[in-house]
Amino acid sequence: MTFERVRPRVRAVPPITADLPVAAGVALFTASDAAVNDPEHRQADAFTWLLVAVSVLALAARRRSPVPVVVVTGAACAGWALYGHIGELLNLPVIVALYTVAVPGDRRRTVWTVAVAARRVHEERVRIARELHDIVAHTVTAMTVWAGVALDTRPEISRKAMRQVRDSGREAVRELRATVTVLRGR
Repeated sequence: MTFERVRPRVRAVPPITADLPVAAGVALFTASDAAVNDPEHRQADAFTWLLVAVSVLALAARRRSPVPVVVVTGAACAGWALYGHIGELLNLPVIVALYTVAVPGDRRRTVWTVAVAARRVHEERVRIARELHDIVAHTVTAMTVWAGVALDTRPEISRKAMRQVRDSGREAVRELRATVTVLRGR
């Protein structure tokens, strides 16, 4: 059988019939990755599984509504990252959705979709920069106040203040490390 003879049969298959096996395959890999997370990062919980279900179920409509599916899967992917999950296959639903938008060759739609992805990436970077600034500014301000209290001549108050400076610094370093790890995608 040649490809030309098979093509009409393939096109006759209802989109949902072809999309369900794709969604199932993506679900297998995405769920596997969500279930096994790096011990230093947030572990799978009800919110994680909700995002898996939403992104995979959206793929069932990928050929009928490709752009909305990109938006839904992209939001789920961003949700995982913002929630603290790290994984190579968590972005698989959005990759499949983007592929579906690009394949038919409608350049305007593809460029529009990519432009919206680029704008959202920019917005996310600005949000993360603000968050990093807030972490550092808040912690340094608190540490400055506690260091001022440590200048008190009473030893018990000075010790308590210095412990608080130490604890604040450790917490800031932990938060910064977690944020930078998410940004690096590790």
